[in-house]
Amino acid sequence: MSTALKTTKVAVAIALMTLTAMQAHAQGTGSGTTEADPRLVNTFAQLKTALESSSITYVRVNGNINYNFRDDAFTHITGGYGIQVTGTKTLLLDNNVYTHFGGQLDSTDPRMIALIAVHPGHQLTVTGSGTLSASFNDPDNQNAVITVGGKLDVINGTIKGVSAFQWRGIAIWGSATSVITIFGGSFSGETGANAEYEYGGSLGRANFTAAVRTTGKLTIKGGDFVCKSIATDFGGVYSWTPALYINSSQVELSGGTFRSILSNNGNISASLASGSSIVNVRNRQ
Repeated sequence: MSTALKTTKVAVAIALMTLTAMQAHAQGTGSGTTEADPRLVNTFAQLKTALESSSITYVRVNGNINYNFRDDAFTHITGGYGIQVTGTKTLLLDNNVYTHFGGQLDSTDPRMIALIAVHPGHQLTVTGSGTLSASFNDPDNQNAVITVGGKLDVINGTIKGVSAFQWRGIAIWGSATSVITIFGGSFSGETGANAEYEYGGSLGRANFTAAVRTTGKLTIKGGDFVCKSIATDFGGVYSWTPALYINSSQVELSGGTFRSILSNNGNISASLASGSSIVNVRNRQ
């Protein structure tokens, strides 16, 4: 074999190894087909690719992820969502995911509805000891960490939404078609201005913020739920807002600790089992 041919083969082999390494970096490692061999992700791009892939079922957050959508000129936002879950996915939240949407730089930039969307016909399970957090600077959208039209199961972990405006900053937002089951974990929402709250016998302004808000089916078996806003009407101090904001008759609460609940449908207190703890309930007919 000539020296030139050998050199060419070596160059091709190196190129193939480099391409394989680049693909692994872009997509993460692990088949993702079983819980024992999940797709391991260390960047937001890898997380997005894995959760949107039809061939992957299990995704593990293998290292802490800190991501600002402006860093990539908003290229990871499609239809107002950072990630749109495809098929049935289990997110193994072994580490933390912190994301920030800083708002449009100009009018041509995309808006941000939610970090993760679980549309009708799709399903996401979240489990682990890590935190999934999204902060927003967009006054005209849901500003939710997870918006659900399909099915969402949360086994444990922390989900936190933060909004700089008087709108939303919600951990989980369920539509009329959503089926949400929460077994445990910590859930919080936070907004930068007044939100609807029931505290001290008075109802504050209605600005939609809650840890969990839904018009669909909701089952809670455990977990800790809080929400707060910087209520400027009270000197800029934190006031507590509804941990749950419910506009649905399909609600079962058999466990959990709730800072407060606001319900538009029926006496929610009647559905609270002995395992639940709550500060106050406001039923608005």
